[in-house]
Amino acid sequence: MGTTAVTSAQSRNCVNASVDEEPTMSGQWYFCLRHAQVEGEDGCKNADRMGPYASQEEAARALTTAQQRTEQWDAADEEWEER
Repeated sequence: MGTTAVTSAQSRNCVNASVDEEPTMSGQWYFCLRHAQVEGEDGCKNADRMGPYASQEEAARALTTAQQRTEQWDAADEEWEER
């Protein structure tokens, strides 16, 4: 049986990291679904957040972006089904 490396961010519960937190060297940002806020890489576990995003601003728009994409995909599905 193999082992899997787990980062500290993935193995712990949400830490409710602050928006003012500095990103890690990767410069990636996430939107925490549990706390409805932007956080850096060392925030909540990946199952509870969306991302990564290149900036805090992009992460803050995560829900809006997801909604827009869903609407576009639904429209494309509807168009496909009408063929």
